[in-house]
Amino acid sequence: MSSSRHAAGHGPLAPVGGAAGPGPLAGLWSDRVPAARIAGADPLGLDPFMARLPELNAAGDTRAIIGGLRSAVPALAGLPAMEVWDSMAAVRDLGMAVASLVRHGLTAGDAPAGVEEALAEAGARVDMVPRETILHYSVWNPAGARRRTFTGAPGEHVLIECSVAGTLPLEKAARALSTLVTRGVGTGEHRFTVTCLAAARDLEQAAAHVHMERTGLDPVFFTRHLRPYFEPFTVRGVSYHAPAAAHLPLYAVDQAVWAADAGHDRLDGFRADLVPYGLPVWTACHEDLLGVPSLLTRTLRDLDSRVTPGVLAGARALLAVLKAMIVFRGRHRRLVRGAYQDALRGAEIGSGGAGMDLIDELLAATRAYGELAGTAVTRASRHLVAEADLPGGGRRPA
Repeated sequence: MSSSRHAAGHGPLAPVGGAAGPGPLAGLWSDRVPAARIAGADPLGLDPFMARLPELNAAGDTRAIIGGLRSAVPALAGLPAMEVWDSMAAVRDLGMAVASLVRHGLTAGDAPAGVEEALAEAGARVDMVPRETILHYSVWNPAGARRRTFTGAPGEHVLIECSVAGTLPLEKAARALSTLVTRGVGTGEHRFTVTCLAAARDLEQAAAHVHMERTGLDPVFFTRHLRPYFEPFTVRGVSYHAPAAAHLPLYAVDQAVWAADAGHDRLDGFRADLVPYGLPVWTACHEDLLGVPSLLTRTLRDLDSRVTPGVLAGARALLAVLKAMIVFRGRHRRLVRGAYQDALRGAEIGSGGAGMDLIDELLAATRAYGELAGTAVTRASRHLVAEADLPGGGRRPA
């Protein structure tokens, strides 16, 4: 499968029928988006149909899937007047149903009249892409009997639960680290050390949910049974990726820690392709970090000047972040490689548009910057020890 791109690299669509401007989600991180409210909503009356969707998918019954979508068409007229949280739930349900049609060889254009337009308008209303995202599929998906799935299999429930559990700590780390950059917090400040150590713990927590043995995630199950439901589909002539773990804001962690000024054109292009598939604030965060000195650049600069215990503590904390990123990326790579080595599928591109070569390149870059930071920390530590060993514990003259 070839990689599709969002509107040739442009950002999310402007609101339909009005001037572009901040949407209702502007500035909202996940802790201020009412996930339970969205998950609990059934604005199109599709609960019975969504409960049957795994059965219909197993039978390949596209006629019945189209019929289920047709039952929602009368409610689509009320979409503009719905509360924003209801319209987001509508995108979840419509998107998963259309993705099911695509899995069985049809297109979004084969859905009943009004469905494609509803997706476009509901997505534009909140400055998000006009289909279900990883947030719709996981965090904004109800638990229990109302959970929306493609297959209903235990392995799919595990995937959803791991995605839910990993999303918030990953976002928390991205938010905290980007704030250190945008507010110019110095490496030697106590806040820098505390924030980096907390972010490293958040990244470790996120990484725990991509551990195959501990979570029960099965890459072969994903490849054979779930991956066909995660294909791009087209809305208003633009192809959009399916939900993917790559769309979570680890790219913003990259930007804050090492990528903002690294100049990796291919990786920068890949990250730009991911950005539209999350909350608008994730996009704003990414844009705020473009071309500014990264935390690593600033830390290396501080270590190259006169080292203090505070600067060294901050550098060690940033190194902990890099180590946690390497663990996360290594586990994710293992999952992806396990999935795409399955000969029954033969796909080389993930649902987020990345192939193994890009995943390998990201891991290699993160490791390289981790080694760079580790070498600098070791050198600075020795320097401080040597200074402490001077007569009277004094410093060498500048």
